[in-house]
Amino acid sequence: MRIALVSDVFAPRLGGMEVQVADLAARLRRAGHQVRVMTATPGEPVPDLVRLPAPVSLPAPVNPWAGRGLRAEVAAADVVHIHLGVLAPFASRAAQIALAAGRPTVVTWHSMVGRAAVPYAARWRGWIDSGAVPTAVSGVAAERVRAVTRSGVPIEVLPNGIDPADWAADATAAPALGPGEPVRLATAMRFAPRKRPLQLIALAASIRRLVPPERRLELVAAGAGPLLGPARARVQTARADWITLPGRLSRPELARLYHRCHLYLSPARLESFGIAALEARAAGLAVAGIAGSGITEFVQDGVDGVLADDGRQLAREVAALINEPEALTKILDHNRSVAPHQTWERVLDATLETYDRALAARPGGR
Repeated sequence: MRIALVSDVFAPRLGGMEVQVADLAARLRRAGHQVRVMTATPGEPVPDLVRLPAPVSLPAPVNPWAGRGLRAEVAAADVVHIHLGVLAPFASRAAQIALAAGRPTVVTWHSMVGRAAVPYAARWRGWIDSGAVPTAVSGVAAERVRAVTRSGVPIEVLPNGIDPADWAADATAAPALGPGEPVRLATAMRFAPRKRPLQLIALAASIRRLVPPERRLELVAAGAGPLLGPARARVQTARADWITLPGRLSRPELARLYHRCHLYLSPARLESFGIAALEARAAGLAVAGIAGSGITEFVQDGVDGVLADDGRQLAREVAALINEPEALTKILDHNRSVAPHQTWERVLDATLETYDRALAARPGGR
């Protein structure tokens, strides 16, 4: 099968959607399919990666002049898979071109759409009415799309995937939780407003106040982005030397970090899925996050971690786990022995089934 994956953003930019599209392309190729990735993000040439950046310098990966290149790539594909973020003019243009050309089309929403998406509702509903197969990365994200488009067509869940072997820790080498050992917390995020890195610093401070002073804490928050500097400044102002912001870490570096840690903090409210939290869960960490976000796809409160309605409650729930090592140990034991469901094997099967539905919906497709 010839598959075109379309995403406004791609490497060298790094984020959840960029990584997922790259991983999906690799998995599809291993399964014997021909895959081309189309993006408006400029960068080095890569085989089967079609970069269509704007001919002039723009502050974002958009290209209003990409129509000719998109039409040529769409015409050669059996299935076109559109990946949408918060705003995705490049991928949206590709969706319109694909549907107008009668190509079997799958659309995946990677973000939690809200009121700001209302102007796009009619366009999205038009795609669905034209035969596009609509999907989202989690149940909560799908519900948002359903509410905005008011479409009667089910929005299927097509989750992000991981390879648990990349993250799994030795079950016999769990980090100690003895009286003299620090409780180690971790997170990995893009330091951008939507991920709430500054609120993470406030959350950590609240946890510190709710835990006895003799209990040592360490927090490593990995990642880069525009708010990394302000976050570091807040840590310095608070003299919180137990918080470290090392910048971006590679996957192997993150895995090694997680294997030393106990808890993963996910402060984002608008987390459509939370691939970094899933990776930490696969590494055996207890995950603490906001109820109603995408992490509920793989975190059951009290089993895989703790969920809370807001930051204050989340601080209390995390502090309670730290103050009750037996409860934290029970979650750690569970997460180290039970792999999450969202493996690439399952996700790839679900993706190919979705492509089959798109092909069936467009009889003119090859």
